[in-house]
Amino acid sequence: GLVVSPVRNAIWATAIAANTAALATGGAPDRIFTQGFWMCFIVPGGAGMTLCLLFATLLFSRREDHRGVAKLALVPGIMGISEPVVFGYPLVLNPTFAIPFIFNSSISAAIAMVAINIGFLPCNTFDVPFGVPVILNAFLSFGWQGVVIQLITFAVCTLVWMPFVLIANKQAREEAKVEAAA
Repeated sequence: GLVVSPVRNAIWATAIAANTAALATGGAPDRIFTQGFWMCFIVPGGAGMTLCLLFATLLFSRREDHRGVAKLALVPGIMGISEPVVFGYPLVLNPTFAIPFIFNSSISAAIAMVAINIGFLPCNTFDVPFGVPVILNAFLSFGWQGVVIQLITFAVCTLVWMPFVLIANKQAREEAKVEAAA
């Protein structure tokens, strides 16, 4: 993200300025891709929707190591900081969690884009900075509709993480059997 931020941030600044200008002149904001959209629907809770991995872990995991990381990473995750999860599980080069880590942000973005295209979710005219807790960031940027869509994306992405958390449970049981036999 930091590598492309000089280009991405310029595009976001132009988009939010156009949305604000449209609102000021009585028009409807129509620029979807802003920093607010990114923070609320592509990376809320961290890259790869890792906050949803924490939810899935707390709901479905039997692995004490993963549950411990999830408990420690929950508050930072609510603020959009995913490093405790990324390096605590670890997610880097982890084939078990690669698929949801790669695709969940796209799934969440698609849900939000559909909500905008059908007229339920307005384009935002105010970008909340990084570090504002989830739910609050969606409310401030998009109103109550943003909260509804963010909750929907959290539910969907948690369900996407669920089978992979269950696979990790099975892997841990198999590893424990191998260690016990050795």
